[in-house]
Amino acid sequence: MENLKLTKWKYAHNEETPRIRILSLDCGVDAKQNTLSKQALEELSKILDANLYHPPTAMVIKSSKSESFCAGMDVDEIREIVNDPSNLKLLLNRAHEILMKVRLATYPIIAVISGECLGGGLELALACHYRIVVDHPKTRLGLPETQLGIIPGFGGTQILPKVVGLQNAIRVIVGGKKLSAKEAKSIGLADMIVSPENSFSKLDLGDAILNHFLSVKRKLPWMDRLPFGKHFVCSMARKATMKATKGVYPAPMLALEAVCASSQPLEKGLNKERDLFIKAANTSEAKNLINLFSVRKEARTETPLEAKVYPLDYVGVIGAGVMGSTIAYAALTARKQVYLHDTYVPSIHKAVRFIEDELRREVKKGKMSKEKAEETRDRLTIGYGDIFHDRIGRCDVVIEAIVEDMAEKHKLFTKLEEFTRPGAILVTNTSSLLPSEIASVLKHPENFCAMHFFNPAHKMDLVEIAGTSRTDPETIAKVLNLTRAMGKTPVVLNKECVGLLVNRVMTQYLMQSIYYVSTIPNRPNLWMLDKAFEACGMVMGPFKTLDLIGFDTGAHVMKVMSEAYPKRLPNLSDFKIAEDKSTLGTKTGKGFYLWKNGKPIKPNYEFARWLDIFPYRKKTMDEANCVREIVLSKMKEEAMKMYDEGLASMDMIDLSLILGGGMMPNRRGVIGRVES
Repeated sequence: MENLKLTKWKYAHNEETPRIRILSLDCGVDAKQNTLSKQALEELSKILDANLYHPPTAMVIKSSKSESFCAGMDVDEIREIVNDPSNLKLLLNRAHEILMKVRLATYPIIAVISGECLGGGLELALACHYRIVVDHPKTRLGLPETQLGIIPGFGGTQILPKVVGLQNAIRVIVGGKKLSAKEAKSIGLADMIVSPENSFSKLDLGDAILNHFLSVKRKLPWMDRLPFGKHFVCSMARKATMKATKGVYPAPMLALEAVCASSQPLEKGLNKERDLFIKAANTSEAKNLINLFSVRKEARTETPLEAKVYPLDYVGVIGAGVMGSTIAYAALTARKQVYLHDTYVPSIHKAVRFIEDELRREVKKGKMSKEKAEETRDRLTIGYGDIFHDRIGRCDVVIEAIVEDMAEKHKLFTKLEEFTRPGAILVTNTSSLLPSEIASVLKHPENFCAMHFFNPAHKMDLVEIAGTSRTDPETIAKVLNLTRAMGKTPVVLNKECVGLLVNRVMTQYLMQSIYYVSTIPNRPNLWMLDKAFEACGMVMGPFKTLDLIGFDTGAHVMKVMSEAYPKRLPNLSDFKIAEDKSTLGTKTGKGFYLWKNGKPIKPNYEFARWLDIFPYRKKTMDEANCVREIVLSKMKEEAMKMYDEGLASMDMIDLSLILGGGMMPNRRGVIGRVES
């Protein structure tokens, strides 16, 4: 072992039990995460071969990084092999061969998992005989390859069902579920959970723990043991997966096919997995999603001022509505001190309840300790009424999240500049107003910019950042670092515009769709039009989207955008969408759909008749598809117009539209330059 040249692994032995070999995956101090590269696999093969004739009592595979066991195969390598699939079959066969050496080892091999254990990392852990999982807040176990348009290819679809049962395997592989340590233990994926202080160097890996493992007995769920059980589970899963993907994304169905083949002999099942992986990798969806992953990675790492780091430790949020409370929660979980203010007392009370409920949910899921949740809550200070709490003076940055009204924003920012400390950054979360007009009342516009979050801000990934012509570049650098600290993907615009990137294209999406169902002769069925858009990869159709936005909010934004771009948007002045206050979308339970528990139950025909857009003759999907293509062309035209104006690169425009608007990730966005 000592003679092996290892660059991805570190080798040691337990001092008390020398014949227990300890292997630590280490991709270097510069790498935040460990990845299972081809080199790491080949080095593992050499290590196993070196132990063939002088086997140890046991071998432990762990990571030198407490927050990353292994995040899976290196994405750059995935992109390389997907774009040049000639060697793909050889690579998968070789990976199966190496991991089979782990499975067939004559001594127990134990994976000690702390931090992210995803994709190929989990497949490596599954090849081991036993798994110790460290109950670390960052610990997550999963096989999320379908999010890249591919499927697990190192044996995960065959081994996981044998360990946790078919239903649990489908939930993890097809559904992309990432499990906490407690969740992994509950389904049998983890054989033991240990606390962080009892892992790594302090973990007793002597005879006592080996005796524990040798007595482990795994029992599959009862459904897997019934003669017809697996067939029934697979049949139901196929229906659910087709409904969820709408046939747009092939990978989940291919992954399900591989999982359902796991009842075959292992060698035959691995060959099936390999063939289905190659089939998935050759789709345009896989190429587009992998390319998108790289673009997102670029957005998360590039910075305009690389030499400096600007921590913003005290964050103020003005406005405690849904947007303000979720921004405050995102800042709190990024370990920031937060001051949350609203003029309306019930809004503050509701926001505090929301934050406390979210923290309790995180504790219940095992994603946060009770102590950390309490410490997070303690970093929140609230204020209400017309007078700010003195904590406003401590804030490094204050984010405004009030109504989209220019006069109200002018009034607020004038007041904020008076009460905040010199140099504090003032940020607007506007989604439709021009940032420079908001900043026109400021004495120090160099400290101002727009930071557009998406609702709900604690869950949505994208933040659009835009300065004005007078914004200091250091202001942008500071909010960029804050965005990343909050775990978001930032897209920085080169210059401002009304609506920024997402809303300019989203307004085309909504208004053009309304125009074609309300004004043209032989108008299409609006519910069919929703289905047509969803069938090409949109997360949801335009009318379902309007229901979720709310007709009052949607009408206001469309009015503002129409005034800003009168020649680019259709005239909908006669379309009185928000006149009936009992029908405003999900907030009233009625819109273009009838809603229950946050889900659309059925079309609201009565409302369509009231708006005079009910189709009085039978419509076909061909008509809806035709209108969809016209609207998509308008959306692409607007996206290219933004590129021509120099607002951002094509990559960043598409990334924004996908993360902020759910616009066809399978096609890599509205512009979508990657083809099969």
